[in-house]
Amino acid sequence: MNNDSENSVAKKHRQKSYTGNGLILKHIRQYYKKPVNFQVFVRLSQETQAKGLKVAIRTHINKQPHCMGNLFWQLNDWWPEGLVGVLSIITGTKN
Repeated sequence: MNNDSENSVAKKHRQKSYTGNGLILKHIRQYYKKPVNFQVFVRLSQETQAKGLKVAIRTHINKQPHCMGNLFWQLNDWWPEGLVGVLSIITGTKN
């Protein structure tokens, strides 16, 4: 990602994690090439999140009756940006 998009003041203000976007980028790089811009970074972060959720849900299903499902901590995002929610305020489900 170029420095303008990665380190902008507005994006740093929205990022509340102490690890910043570095940890997200680390996980993205497990599946994809390095994002070329922030728009691609957001899309790939959502796709990476979906892969992680699929693994977690399948694992919990296979652990029945010991584990009977998942409880979502944050189902939706309140802001139109890439956060942790599974549903988007703009597009509904995240792809």
